[in-house]
Order: sequence, then C-alpha cells, then structure tokens
Amino acid sequence: MQRAGDSGRTSVVAGYNSNTIDYVGGSSVATSTTAGIAALVWSRYPSWTRDQVLTRLKQSAKLYPNRDANFGYGPIDALKAVQ
Repeated sequence: MQRAGDSGRTSVVAGYNSNTIDYVGGSSVATSTTAGIAALVWSRYPSWTRDQVLTRLKQSAKLYPNRDANFGYGPIDALKAVQ
C-alpha cells in the first residue's frame, strides 16, 4: 500500500516546528492524521454530514483542487479545515 518516495518514507506531512514539508512512513500515519483532523472539523461543525466534512478536508488540502496521482490532494491544513 505504500508508495516509495525519495526518502524511503511515503506520507507527506507538515513539519511540526518549522511548517515545512517532510515525509513519514506508512498509510497508517496518513490515516490517523486525517481521522484526527476530521474529528476536529466535526467537533467544530457537529451538525455536518460525513460528505460535508470530507469536502472540507479536500478543500483544506495543499493541492486542492488538483488531485495528485500519488498524494491525492496533499497535506491537510488543520487550521484552515476548522475555520
């Protein structure tokens, strides 16, 4: 399920301290991070449907509206997603 990147790690994330793009390994990292951001969005907008939350996640991603074949819409900006 993993796609090999230049660093041998596969999931793109924003750096915690420097807001730079970095890589960490595995779909489990991407899945858990996205689930956490979805939970933040849902807590901010509790009446929203699943589809509305998904749309907000897509719209808050770095590459939106252009979907990349390897990285989808890219890293999700959690702050942008909940605003």
